[in-house]
Amino acid sequence: MKYLIALSLLTVYSSYAQNYATDTIYREEDLKWILDGIAEDKNLQLERMTSLAFHQLLNEYRVKNGEKTLYWDDKIWMAARNHSIYMHVTLGDLMHNESEDDYLFTGVNPEDRVNYVTYYSNEYRLTGFENIAATSINDLVPGPVDRNYAQDLNWDELVEMAKNEAAEMFNLWKNSSGHNANMLDSDNLAHGTSIIYNDKTGTTFGTSVFAHVQDYYRPDTLELSFHSGWEQDFKIKYKENYQAIKDYPSDSDLLVNKLLNKFTIKMESMGIAHSTILNELLPYALPEESLKKVKKRYLRSTKYLGIFSLIKNRLYQDEFELQIVKDENIWQLPHEDLTAIIENNPSIYNAKDWAGKFKITEQTENLIKINFKIYTIVPKN
Repeated sequence: MKYLIALSLLTVYSSYAQNYATDTIYREEDLKWILDGIAEDKNLQLERMTSLAFHQLLNEYRVKNGEKTLYWDDKIWMAARNHSIYMHVTLGDLMHNESEDDYLFTGVNPEDRVNYVTYYSNEYRLTGFENIAATSINDLVPGPVDRNYAQDLNWDELVEMAKNEAAEMFNLWKNSSGHNANMLDSDNLAHGTSIIYNDKTGTTFGTSVFAHVQDYYRPDTLELSFHSGWEQDFKIKYKENYQAIKDYPSDSDLLVNKLLNKFTIKMESMGIAHSTILNELLPYALPEESLKKVKKRYLRSTKYLGIFSLIKNRLYQDEFELQIVKDENIWQLPHEDLTAIIENNPSIYNAKDWAGKFKITEQTENLIKINFKIYTIVPKN
């Protein structure tokens, strides 16, 4: 994989700013509310404007060099943004690999970080092609990172700053052979670029992540609907020649996989282990199966050694119905429903081992209904 770094006048200092933009990492379920909130957050407006300016510079450059243009992908952008935030907050970790000890850790390498955003669903492949860079305009002074400056900028000032920062990052990578090769790679299909900076320190961190051709692909639209007439300032100067879109044959299987991974991550965070033994019972689970029959299957699967476990623990079976809805073409994973299932059921909240499966019971264009069956082993009081 091609991990490439560009560096321009970087001064190192330690600062952990406690605010939205510089101490938080996100997953795909956060996309809708982040994008919905751009109209009220000029810092995010500036980030998106800079991303769009870079996206256009990149595609114009590719067309001039006889390459196909790239799609914009918001999930890849989020993975790139997480890494830009990581580099910005740690200020000095200008590297492709992240430290697992850091609270902003989302993955050791670029592919891991894309998988983090998409709940390890393997939705993307070949996303290890990453450019990173840092610039320092002014002398850095130790102190908190202040990113509120954008709130006082008007539209013209935001446009000028976005285009200048995008051009500076683009030129850094263009003038570096390895970075330039990533930007012009014929096999690339999509990218997401995040440029995080603040005016007070003059520090800018940028991350571009590129994805090679996928089996199936659905592009996102990068636009600035929070400002009417934005097209006049961001006119496309190239002829789009994207590769053909291959739409996913089935959203449901991918979504169910993400839902299970999301629930597993939540349970792991509570110290509740996923049980191989209980998981082996799930393929044979029957509708309306009694707990007594589940216990019998559990004992047979453990060669009756499980009887010693049941002396100190109880075996539970629970079922729930969940819904995944599509809102503005984004499927919303039911975060609140999953949290409620855990917190409102002592048989899950107090478990030490668990296994579960999600089964689609109904599917329409904008709604998927899912049955969730879960087995847990809970210590007796």
